[in-house]
Amino acid sequence: GLLVLHHRHHDTQRVRRTRTAVDEVADENQAAAFWRVHTRAAAEDTLAILREEGAAEVGGVMHCFTESLAVARAAMDLGFCISFSGIVTFRNANELRAVAQAVPLERLLIETDAPYLAPVPHRGRTNEPSFVPLVAAEIARLKGLPLSEVAAASSRNFQDLFEVTL
Repeated sequence: GLLVLHHRHHDTQRVRRTRTAVDEVADENQAAAFWRVHTRAAAEDTLAILREEGAAEVGGVMHCFTESLAVARAAMDLGFCISFSGIVTFRNANELRAVAQAVPLERLLIETDAPYLAPVPHRGRTNEPSFVPLVAAEIARLKGLPLSEVAAASSRNFQDLFEVTL
Protein backbone atom coordinates (compact mmCIF):
# COMPACT_ATOMS: atom_id res chain seq x y z
CA GLY A 1 0.00 0.00 0.00
CA LEU A 2 0.91 3.63 -0.39
CA LEU A 3 -0.05 6.27 2.12
CA VAL A 4 0.79 9.92 1.70
CA LEU A 5 -0.39 12.35 4.36
CA HIS A 6 0.49 16.02 4.54
CA HIS A 7 -0.71 18.63 6.99
CA ARG A 8 -3.05 18.26 9.91
CA HIS A 9 -6.30 18.96 8.08
CA HIS A 10 -6.70 16.21 5.53
CA ASP A 11 -9.75 14.13 4.68
CA THR A 12 -9.16 10.78 6.44
CA GLN A 13 -11.98 9.09 4.49
CA ARG A 14 -10.42 10.24 1.21
CA VAL A 15 -7.07 8.87 2.38
CA ARG A 16 -8.68 5.50 3.11
CA ARG A 17 -10.40 5.43 -0.30
CA THR A 18 -7.09 6.30 -1.95
CA ARG A 19 -5.36 3.53 0.04
CA THR A 20 -8.01 1.02 -1.11
CA ALA A 21 -7.66 2.08 -4.75
CA VAL A 22 -3.87 1.79 -4.57
CA ASP A 23 -4.17 -1.69 -3.05
CA GLU A 24 -6.56 -2.81 -5.80
CA VAL A 25 -4.14 -1.67 -8.50
CA ALA A 26 -1.20 -3.18 -6.62
CA ASP A 27 -3.02 -6.49 -6.17
CA GLU A 28 -3.66 -6.63 -9.90
CA ASN A 29 0.03 -6.00 -10.56
CA GLN A 30 1.29 -8.00 -7.56
CA ALA A 31 3.42 -4.98 -6.67
CA ALA A 32 2.49 -4.28 -3.04
CA ALA A 33 4.63 -6.34 -0.72
CA PHE A 34 4.89 -3.61 1.91
CA TRP A 35 3.77 -0.10 2.79
CA ARG A 36 5.51 3.00 1.47
CA VAL A 37 4.63 5.99 3.64
CA HIS A 38 5.40 9.69 3.41
CA THR A 39 3.90 11.78 6.18
CA ARG A 40 4.43 15.39 7.08
CA ALA A 41 2.69 17.11 10.00
CA ALA A 42 0.19 14.24 10.15
CA ALA A 43 2.03 11.64 12.21
CA GLU A 44 -0.77 10.70 14.61
CA ASP A 45 -3.27 10.18 11.80
CA THR A 46 -0.71 8.25 9.78
CA LEU A 47 0.11 5.91 12.64
CA ALA A 48 -3.58 5.41 13.43
CA ILE A 49 -4.34 4.48 9.82
CA LEU A 50 -1.36 2.13 9.67
CA ARG A 51 -2.54 0.38 12.85
CA GLU A 52 -6.14 0.18 11.64
CA GLU A 53 -5.07 -1.19 8.25
CA GLY A 54 -2.85 -3.89 9.77
CA ALA A 55 0.37 -2.51 8.32
CA ALA A 56 2.36 -4.42 10.94
CA GLU A 57 1.57 -7.62 9.03
CA VAL A 58 3.87 -6.58 6.19
CA GLY A 59 5.84 -3.58 7.48
CA GLY A 60 7.24 -0.99 5.15
CA VAL A 61 9.28 2.15 4.86
CA MET A 62 8.76 5.63 6.25
CA HIS A 63 10.01 7.51 3.19
CA CYS A 64 11.89 10.81 3.53
CA PHE A 65 11.40 10.74 7.28
CA THR A 66 11.17 14.10 9.10
CA GLU A 67 9.12 13.26 12.19
CA SER A 68 10.11 12.80 15.85
CA LEU A 69 11.88 9.93 17.55
CA ALA A 70 8.55 8.90 19.13
CA VAL A 71 7.01 8.57 15.66
CA ALA A 72 10.06 6.65 14.41
CA ARG A 73 9.78 4.24 17.34
CA ALA A 74 6.05 3.74 16.74
CA ALA A 75 6.72 3.04 13.06
CA MET A 76 9.54 0.63 13.88
CA ASP A 77 7.18 -1.14 16.30
CA LEU A 78 4.95 -1.71 13.26
CA GLY A 79 7.89 -3.27 11.39
CA PHE A 80 8.87 -0.21 9.38
CA CYS A 81 12.29 0.96 8.27
CA ILE A 82 13.08 4.66 8.63
CA SER A 83 14.54 6.27 5.52
CA PHE A 84 16.61 9.44 5.68
CA SER A 85 17.28 11.91 2.89
CA GLY A 86 19.60 14.90 2.54
CA ILE A 87 17.54 16.75 5.15
CA VAL A 88 19.60 15.05 7.86
CA THR A 89 22.59 17.15 6.71
CA PHE A 90 20.76 20.48 6.95
CA ARG A 91 21.95 22.90 9.62
CA ASN A 92 18.49 23.24 11.18
CA ALA A 93 17.78 19.48 11.35
CA ASN A 94 18.99 18.85 14.91
CA GLU A 95 15.92 16.84 15.94
CA LEU A 96 16.14 14.71 12.80
CA ARG A 97 19.84 14.05 13.42
CA ALA A 98 18.93 12.79 16.90
CA VAL A 99 16.41 10.44 15.30
CA ALA A 100 18.99 9.18 12.80
CA GLN A 101 21.43 8.59 15.62
CA ALA A 102 18.83 6.55 17.55
CA VAL A 103 17.44 4.43 14.71
CA PRO A 104 19.11 1.00 14.85
CA LEU A 105 21.08 -0.08 11.80
CA GLU A 106 18.58 -2.91 11.25
CA ARG A 107 15.85 -0.33 10.52
CA LEU A 108 17.89 2.27 8.59
CA LEU A 109 17.48 3.22 4.96
CA ILE A 110 19.10 6.09 3.05
CA GLU A 111 17.56 7.71 -0.03
CA THR A 112 17.94 10.59 -2.45
CA ASP A 113 14.32 11.75 -2.80
CA ALA A 114 15.69 13.04 -6.12
CA PRO A 115 15.34 15.54 -7.56
CA TYR A 116 14.64 17.19 -4.20
CA LEU A 117 16.45 17.67 -0.88
CA ALA A 118 20.07 17.50 -1.95
CA PRO A 119 22.39 17.16 1.04
CA VAL A 120 24.85 19.80 2.14
CA PRO A 121 27.09 20.94 0.37
CA HIS A 122 24.75 20.58 -2.63
CA ARG A 123 21.63 21.95 -0.92
CA GLY A 124 19.50 23.92 -3.36
CA ARG A 125 20.75 21.97 -6.37
CA THR A 126 19.02 19.08 -8.08
CA ASN A 127 19.56 15.97 -5.99
CA GLU A 128 20.99 12.84 -7.57
CA PRO A 129 21.97 9.32 -6.49
CA SER A 130 25.67 10.21 -6.40
CA PHE A 131 24.90 12.36 -3.33
CA VAL A 132 23.63 9.42 -1.22
CA PRO A 133 27.11 8.78 0.26
CA LEU A 134 26.98 12.27 1.81
CA VAL A 135 23.82 11.31 3.70
CA ALA A 136 25.39 7.99 4.71
CA ALA A 137 28.53 9.80 5.89
CA GLU A 138 26.49 12.12 8.10
CA ILE A 139 24.61 9.21 9.64
CA ALA A 140 27.88 7.34 10.17
CA ARG A 141 29.32 10.41 11.88
CA LEU A 142 26.26 10.70 14.13
CA LYS A 143 26.46 7.04 15.09
CA GLY A 144 30.24 7.00 15.49
CA LEU A 145 30.49 4.16 12.97
CA PRO A 146 32.53 3.59 9.84
CA LEU A 147 30.80 4.72 6.67
CA SER A 148 31.16 1.20 5.28
CA GLU A 149 29.10 -0.24 8.15
CA VAL A 150 26.25 2.23 7.66
CA ALA A 151 26.31 1.74 3.87
CA ALA A 152 26.27 -2.04 4.24
CA ALA A 153 23.37 -1.94 6.69
CA SER A 154 21.30 0.37 4.50
CA SER A 155 22.00 -1.76 1.42
CA ARG A 156 21.12 -4.95 3.28
CA ASN A 157 17.88 -3.43 4.57
CA PHE A 158 16.99 -2.25 1.06
CA GLN A 159 17.59 -5.71 -0.36
CA ASP A 160 15.51 -7.34 2.35
CA LEU A 161 12.62 -4.90 2.04
CA PHE A 162 12.49 -4.86 -1.75
CA GLU A 163 13.42 -8.55 -2.06
CA VAL A 164 16.25 -7.86 -4.50
CA THR A 165 19.91 -8.76 -4.69
CA LEU A 166 22.45 -6.07 -5.56
